[in-house]
Amino acid sequence: MGKLSGIQIGIIITTLITAGVHASLLFPDTLFLLNAASYLILLVAYFLPALGRYHNLVRWAFILFTILTIILWVIMGSRIPLAYVTKVDEIVLIILLFLDRNR
Repeated sequence: MGKLSGIQIGIIITTLITAGVHASLLFPDTLFLLNAASYLILLVAYFLPALGRYHNLVRWAFILFTILTIILWVIMGSRIPLAYVTKVDEIVLIILLFLDRNR
């Protein structure tokens, strides 16, 4: 794998922030831990050279999972300030994933 672009570094940072927040919320709540683990698995799959031929599929799964997380928060999530910051982070992640489509 070559040098990471600024967009790719942004994808890594926003994913780690979101996963970290979800891992720490209501610890050890199983759903939050599974959400955090899913973000980390998608992040690894996104950059894993062995999955290169499936990169576009992984990218779409990453985008759709993030959208699903936001929708579920709208339906049943807490309205604490950290939640809003995390949603902004997730929206930035979606944008970065769209921008990185030609990698």
